[in-house]
Amino acid sequence: MRRATPLIPLLLLVTAAVHSFAQTQTAGDKAAEFAEEIKRTPCDSTKRKEAVIALFEKMGAPESAIKTQEFDQGENILVTKQGKSAETIFIGAHYDKVDDGCGAIDNWTGILILANIYHALVNVPTEKTYIFAAFDSEEKGLLGSKYMAKKAKAETDRRVCSMVNFDSFGFTAPQAPGNMANSKMVRAAKDLAKDLDFVLYSDSIDNGDSDSSAFIDVGIPAITFDGLNAAGAKYLHNTNDRVEGIDAGSLVSGYSFGLMFIAKLDTLPCDAFLKKSKK
Repeated sequence: MRRATPLIPLLLLVTAAVHSFAQTQTAGDKAAEFAEEIKRTPCDSTKRKEAVIALFEKMGAPESAIKTQEFDQGENILVTKQGKSAETIFIGAHYDKVDDGCGAIDNWTGILILANIYHALVNVPTEKTYIFAAFDSEEKGLLGSKYMAKKAKAETDRRVCSMVNFDSFGFTAPQAPGNMANSKMVRAAKDLAKDLDFVLYSDSIDNGDSDSSAFIDVGIPAITFDGLNAAGAKYLHNTNDRVEGIDAGSLVSGYSFGLMFIAKLDTLPCDAFLKKSKK
């Protein structure tokens, strides 16, 4: 059973934390904002792609920055935030859902965190370029992220540094399952959590996987954050995955910690999480 970090102390800490990407807003205000946004979860799979695009437009993405990437079994949605260099970090969440349930927890919560992080960064000068990726067909075997990761690995005009993924929030503070993450990235996330005086658990999820694994498989360091506890995991992939019961505070903590972690990545060398070759 995975132990959960209480939300309230963490919300106070992340609200008080000051860094270059932070925007002035109380945790209560942000929680109310997320609570309203989650009510608009599109439960109809055929409407989710358009809803993702509309959400990013609401968060300040110009039409020219939003691209679709078609593959055999779906369409990924890409939103680019240009930085000072071609060194690139992918930030992702999947927007597809299983047939049962609304797909609010898994994974409209991740999409909301993804789009809100974009909103926080869109007008901020960053060292690295960021590609915000809404993946399709995660539930069919990480198909969207596998396609994107292979394309990213093959590109020659950019250097891909790492990938940060958000998948299923609503119950607790951020956690980083070790079986779907680069160990050095987990260590960096735990160090940041320690600075904020909370414990970031990295217990593996049995029979669980997420889009970060697709990037790891092609040699790109990646990590997934979730906001699940033992009770929350029972809501996934069934009719219980609904808007009701989602704690908006879990989204606030995922968003706030994710934003701070990305701010940290922006300052690190692109190869910070790669294994050093022996000379």
